[in-house]
Amino acid sequence: GGRLTGKYESGAKPKDARHTLFPKFQSRYFEDRLNAPICEYTKIAKEADMSVATLALAFCKSQVFIPSTIIGATTMQQLKENIAAFSVKLPQSVLDSINEVHRRYPNASNFDG
Repeated sequence: GGRLTGKYESGAKPKDARHTLFPKFQSRYFEDRLNAPICEYTKIAKEADMSVATLALAFCKSQVFIPSTIIGATTMQQLKENIAAFSVKLPQSVLDSINEVHRRYPNASNFDG
């Protein structure tokens, strides 16, 4: 969807971005109820000195019950960042912060909320 990249922050609609071209594509990721958890994940990423996309991919990699992680890159820069994320080991304090946000906003992008 692209929400974790920051490219749609503050209602931005970048030219040629997937959601700009196809506004109904994965529209559940653009509902208002996602603003608060995305803001909190962004804060965690900034405090850990990494992008939210890197934080998300490194988190998925750290979970033993996730056997593989699908990346979504449109540009070569995004691909390089996505690949590099798999060499990031998140400190326990960052994992704890992520889990705390998830406890407060469980499965926020589900249609049922």
